Amino acid sequence: MKTHPFCLIQTSRYLILIGALSTLLSACASKNYPVLKTADYVDPEKFAGKWYVIANIPYFAEKNKVGSYTIYRKREKEGVYDDIFVSRKENFSNPEKQLKGRVVIQNESNTQWKSTFYWFISFTFDVLHIENDHQENYQIALLGHPSREYGWVMARSNTISEEKYQNAMAVFKDRGYNTSQFLKVPQLAEHIGQAGFQ
Repeated sequence: MKTHPFCLIQTSRYLILIGALSTLLSACASKNYPVLKTADYVDPEKFAGKWYVIANIPYFAEKNKVGSYTIYRKREKEGVYDDIFVSRKENFSNPEKQLKGRVVIQNESNTQWKSTFYWFISFTFDVLHIENDHQENYQIALLGHPSREYGWVMARSNTISEEKYQNAMAVFKDRGYNTSQFLKVPQLAEHIGQAGFQ
């Protein structure tokens, strides 16, 4: 059976994208960056679950995505979780698409996690700060990379108050980030086109 030319084009584009991401992340991993201060300790059981992407420093894999969220789901092996990224492209009328990988805890304080997709693309992220509710459940998580070129504001709900958002930016600034690079991710249809959003 012959492969349709359109499928070949799509496959080529897909492989180019994967190769570019792999090269980019490898370059980031190879540099010596200033130490990035993290949270003192993360409870993996409390960290697992669904996190909405409230804001990030846009890069090609997440640029122009709306309604995006990540699910960390525990696997049988200790310290290993599913890493499921879900998003829609540009508009909420478009279907959700999933990117599935795995994430492995890298240190004893559980503040550094390594995500792997497609068996050969890996990157690490650090948990910089965790905010609890009055019942000690994790509600907001700030994630980053020592390069300060990547950062995420994550929350259990799809919106947070402006006060909490500005508090998050203050933490990133304290960690050496240029917070003007952050943009909010549209989590509601009315967010699209608003100032400060992708």
